[in-house]
Amino acid sequence: ALGIAILSRKLIIIIGGEAYVKGSTALVMLSIAMLFAIPAFFISSSMLILMRKERLFLYVTIAGAVINISANFFAIPNYSYNGAAFTTLLAEAVVLFMTLIFTKGTVRLRCSKRSIISVMVAGFIMGICCQIVLYWNKSLYSSVIMSVCVGVLAYVVILWLFKNRVLLDLVGKNDFKKGKSVDV
Repeated sequence: ALGIAILSRKLIIIIGGEAYVKGSTALVMLSIAMLFAIPAFFISSSMLILMRKERLFLYVTIAGAVINISANFFAIPNYSYNGAAFTTLLAEAVVLFMTLIFTKGTVRLRCSKRSIISVMVAGFIMGICCQIVLYWNKSLYSSVIMSVCVGVLAYVVILWLFKNRVLLDLVGKNDFKKGKSVDV
């Protein structure tokens, strides 16, 4: 989400042209909405369905749609596409919250302070690296490509320096024992 937020204007220009650059704020909001949507979908599809609670999954999905559609009746006339993006963000947050309520006691997510700090520091440094690339490289396409490459590299290196367990598990450099809850 941070990378999309930093590159939103340039991405909009590349995809749609200068005429749509006002949509960069909406793109930022939609990228933040994905931070809610992805875990909600993962937890719903991997837990609610496996628990044979397909109806709850359906109800949560319907609730998100109803919230989004009904909020759009107010938001779109008053705030246009930014209002629509915000209602999507709101609906996805509600869906994640409802999903967590329905899976309470089933899903154990533990986040260590070290993991949270490593992700925050890595995101901050990634953002700085992307901004530096954008400052020095004024070319539309190469600045986006270089920002993505430098940003991803900086993010991974910082997580590696912090010995982030998720990264180490991903690359197979950590002992992961079955049956244990995952520290994220």
